[in-house]
Amino acid sequence: MRVVMIANHNPFDFPTQFEAEVLAAGWRSSAPHCEVVPLAFSHCEPGSAAVWREHATRLGGFDRTAFISACEPSRLEPAEFSRNLAEQFYVAVTSGMNRVVLALPTFLEPDAGVVFLTHLARLIREGSPESVSAQAQAGAVAAVADLLGPDKDTRTDELIGAVAAAREFISRIDVVGAYASNMPLLGMHGMSGAAALEGLMGQDQAQVRERQVSELFHALVPRYAALPAARQPLGLAGASLGGDPQASLKDLTRHDGSGAAGGLGFGLLLVGARLLPAATVFATQFELRNQIAGAELVVIYQDKLDGRAFPDQVGHWVAQVATEFITPVIVVCHEQIMSVRELSGQQVASAYQVERGERALFDRAARLAKSWTPANR
Repeated sequence: MRVVMIANHNPFDFPTQFEAEVLAAGWRSSAPHCEVVPLAFSHCEPGSAAVWREHATRLGGFDRTAFISACEPSRLEPAEFSRNLAEQFYVAVTSGMNRVVLALPTFLEPDAGVVFLTHLARLIREGSPESVSAQAQAGAVAAVADLLGPDKDTRTDELIGAVAAAREFISRIDVVGAYASNMPLLGMHGMSGAAALEGLMGQDQAQVRERQVSELFHALVPRYAALPAARQPLGLAGASLGGDPQASLKDLTRHDGSGAAGGLGFGLLLVGARLLPAATVFATQFELRNQIAGAELVVIYQDKLDGRAFPDQVGHWVAQVATEFITPVIVVCHEQIMSVRELSGQQVASAYQVERGERALFDRAARLAKSWTPANR
């Protein structure tokens, strides 16, 4: 019996190994006759960089695709995170990559997209990260509120200039923003409202930021109208970059992931990039469909199982693919807030909760192996 283990990686819980390996070891301890295939995975930060390196080393074929992650965002100030990401992005594009994938964490300050585009434009003009002065780097930190201040016309024109420069810069390559959360830019479920619900900012502060970002959007409309059409990204559903510029901008603010990483998702859409769930990006790049096609059982491990986040996570993608091959899927998680009916609707056969830690995960896999595999096949 062939069992495929697809486990989301969290380096804070498992700093020296992948959860997929622990699950596989536990399963083999009870069912040594099974062929167990462990596959590390990631929905996005903080484990995506480690997982990408693992697959690039084992599978190869990643020499023309660059994966960029500044680091786990809580370790950097938002402005520093955005500048770091812009510098890595610039180096990747100028190195001749065919595709660049940027990992977008869920939350950062709403200025992250502005800082990224402004600093990237400076890099494009001046030639390399080393050539951009410290004063110019500091100048890239243009808060959204500053763009709406007394010099808003000049500052907004600078931002549109940065968008135009970035569009030309990436016109010959595929740029993909891999988001962990499908939040839009504006609205009750947008980045400011979601941050308030998570306790990352107060309700009053969230309302102020929402108004500022909305005002910036409206200030961009007439300037955006004068730009040449961006290259139409492959697979960019629901966001036409041609036609009525105002309608296009509205569509981009509603696009899944446009609010990710403090509006960095929206900034990428402005310059012609694609936004996709990180689970989809990783599953496609690592050819998980081929692994699932040959499996008789798929075991998924992730931190939380809830109906709101599940559609953007690997479990949902795997379950839909497994259904095509009539392959049962079970989920192991730390927190389960989906009912049996909800799980059934998502094509998940069963879910099991487990305590945190290597020993608990190993033991749970060993017990599941006794229930889900024949004794001698």
